[in-house]
Amino acid sequence: MNIDAEIYLKQLFGFFDGNPDSLRSLIGELNKEKFYEKIRDAVYQKVGKEEDLVLSKKHMVDLIKELWDEEQGSIQEDKIEFIDTFFKTDFGFFSLN
Repeated sequence: MNIDAEIYLKQLFGFFDGNPDSLRSLIGELNKEKFYEKIRDAVYQKVGKEEDLVLSKKHMVDLIKELWDEEQGSIQEDKIEFIDTFFKTDFGFFSLN
């Protein structure tokens, strides 16, 4: 257990728990607990590599895509277009503010 990682995760999960609409707009109908587990795993991988703990927007999108592939089937990467801080998909726009 890494105290810095746990603080970061508590703040991140606290934000999503306190703002369920933001979480829903980010992950849609995907499983929240599985999403949190993927975030936790990614943060602890960064701890092992002694990297900055904060997940980038791209890393977060990759986690969502990975979870989507597991739960819903593969999504074609050419269907995702990055526009500044917003991401355009066939499902609409979403942001990782």
